[in-house]
Amino acid sequence: GPDRAAWRFASDFGYGILNYYRMAVVLRTLENMLGREANLRLYRLYLERWAYRHPAPGDFRAIVREVGGEAAHDFLVRSIERGEPPDFAVRRAGSEELSGRAVLRFDPKRGEVIKRERPKTPKRYRIEVVVENRGDFDLPAGVLCVLENGTERRFAWDGTGPWKAFEFEADSPLARAAIDPDGMYPCDRDPGNNAVVAKPRTGGM
Repeated sequence: GPDRAAWRFASDFGYGILNYYRMAVVLRTLENMLGREANLRLYRLYLERWAYRHPAPGDFRAIVREVGGEAAHDFLVRSIERGEPPDFAVRRAGSEELSGRAVLRFDPKRGEVIKRERPKTPKRYRIEVVVENRGDFDLPAGVLCVLENGTERRFAWDGTGPWKAFEFEADSPLARAAIDPDGMYPCDRDPGNNAVVAKPRTGGM
């Protein structure tokens, strides 16, 4: 954790990653959560109280709690001291064509199922995107769906529960989908799984 003495690290590289790079990423995430004005207020207050003194890590955490509340304090403690960063992912994303498919109807007089073609209409697609919260934080996250015609659809998720499915119909298939598309959480454990290229579906999703 951040309270570990420098000489206890196996290498200078490990010390730098934990105390500089990792801390910078977590603090940038905290700024995104609080907003710019609240974040500036946090550091002003910290400076006013601790200028020319020797604050401990707990003193900074206390300021974070005072300005950002318990959620911000909890995020800071768990991210830095316990190594529990947020972890969002897109599990799957795809499209299913709805129009132009055959309709099956049972004919009671003939006692058999009859296949009838639907009349030709502009193509419609059912879009499904399933996102996951693989971490331990119930943090809100945005979901972006980009269709092949360039249209964008955005959704909001409160992050509660292990997963969430978003479905809608459109006149173009899905091209790609992403969770946290604006980089709200740069400390995400694996940002590489936050976006996927959609695959067309020929059957039920």
